[in-house]
Amino acid sequence: MADPIIIGTEIKQPYGQDNAKPIGLTMASIAVAALSMHNMTGFTDYQVPAGKKFIITSMYMAAGVLNGWNLVRLYYNTVTDSTVGATKFFECGLQTAAGTNEPTYPNVPMYAEIAAGNYIILDQIQNGICVIRGIEIDA
Repeated sequence: MADPIIIGTEIKQPYGQDNAKPIGLTMASIAVAALSMHNMTGFTDYQVPAGKKFIITSMYMAAGVLNGWNLVRLYYNTVTDSTVGATKFFECGLQTAAGTNEPTYPNVPMYAEIAAGNYIILDQIQNGICVIRGIEIDA
């Protein structure tokens, strides 16, 4: 099967091919802890299935700390809810102004491939929001 074509945050599936499954992931809670991202359809820890890979195409982030910093870190790991032994693949700081809930980054283009058996772990977004969009395809 032909892999889908990714242009920016747009995913184009070649005609007659159907191996790409869109996936949305969201935060498990607003706690300041390392937690596995949840599948938006079942709200359970998302683990890349055997024989597949997950390609992240974009991310939505909104800071939640007033007049301060949010440090957003993403890891992948074969163990759920843990950064011990995990691989960090994204880190970004979000600074907010006094009395606001800004900044908000609605559609950050991103490209990361996560192999089968891994969970995606979000660490340190205090009272903010993080949503990841991507596709699951044959490895």
